[in-house]
Amino acid sequence: MNDPRNKPDVQYVANDQCNLDVGFLPVGVTHRPTAGIYKAPNQVLSATDLPVRLYLGSLIENTFHKSDEGWDVRYEDSDSDTYVNLEYRQARDQLVARFTWKGIYGISVGCRANDWKALTLQWSMWFPEDWDEGAKQDIEAGFNAQYIAKPDKSPTMTGFPDGARRTLIFPLPSYRLNELTGLLDAMDSDKTIAAVVSVAAVMTQNRVDYIQGRCEDVPNKPEALARQSRKITGLPCHGLPEVSTVEDSQKVLTINRWIYLVHIGCTFRDLMRVMLHCQDQNLIGMADLNCTPSEYPHGMEWTAFVLPGGFECMDIRPQCIDRVKSRRIAYGQLLSLKHLSEMNTVRDISRREAHERLVVATAWALSQSDVGWCYL
Repeated sequence: MNDPRNKPDVQYVANDQCNLDVGFLPVGVTHRPTAGIYKAPNQVLSATDLPVRLYLGSLIENTFHKSDEGWDVRYEDSDSDTYVNLEYRQARDQLVARFTWKGIYGISVGCRANDWKALTLQWSMWFPEDWDEGAKQDIEAGFNAQYIAKPDKSPTMTGFPDGARRTLIFPLPSYRLNELTGLLDAMDSDKTIAAVVSVAAVMTQNRVDYIQGRCEDVPNKPEALARQSRKITGLPCHGLPEVSTVEDSQKVLTINRWIYLVHIGCTFRDLMRVMLHCQDQNLIGMADLNCTPSEYPHGMEWTAFVLPGGFECMDIRPQCIDRVKSRRIAYGQLLSLKHLSEMNTVRDISRREAHERLVVATAWALSQSDVGWCYL
């Protein structure tokens, strides 16, 4: 099949009837307490001197023990198989942390104890492969999703005190945009989600290559395919689908269209709980269902992707091919420089303003023709 990177990026133009930037829609963030007021590790005298969260767990105050040799404490997730054992060794002025995720021991870190920066730096240097493998197995077995592990020798986006970040991305029909504030509210109410979660929707170029005669769930004619695509995604195509001939004289019907991708930023610790909320609201499908590839949200055309945090800002272009190799789905750049600069608005927007913008964007999408330009 043709490689979508061989075609130039689509040029977007404005629509005079819409003053709202419908290409980037900030939805907001969950509200969580800060890590509290805490002291340097070598200045800690009691559990109240410690951060209330640390990477994989929340502080269990009654596990704090202090002696002449130093102190130790445990941080634990709502899943008790996920925890951090933290120890301060006074003789060496050393902080030692041991991390376990879902019963899988991952890493031990020893660093200086005059501040917490050294621990964050050590943690960002690498991520346990066993954790990536375990998360990939769990997610791809339970969700219509692909888990993309962190490449070797690349740093891990890590924040203090909440740890490694992940970005969940999934396609969403425009007529469901106004449900995103409800999703955010549901995650906000779930106190097992420990750290802040951010949500935004970004209009993205999407290309689908269909081998003619092998995709019975989609029309073979360009005009009919454009109409079906509009009905499913809620957004128009970029021009009519085109027919081309590839290897073995196979004919391929290619559609370039627009689609909203929802970007959800969360911690690795909270990732599964965030995805379950999306699945509960039927925004992400289930895995291995006997459904047609174009069926929303369980078909492969609606596959979600989990990326290492920050990778959505790079020139990463997710794609997937169905099992019988009858079609390929490919996305354009996930975040343009313009939209990257707007990410800070996600934290500041109110639920009311976000919902109003989502409603306006939905109405705008309905007003567009089946084939044409979109504003981005």
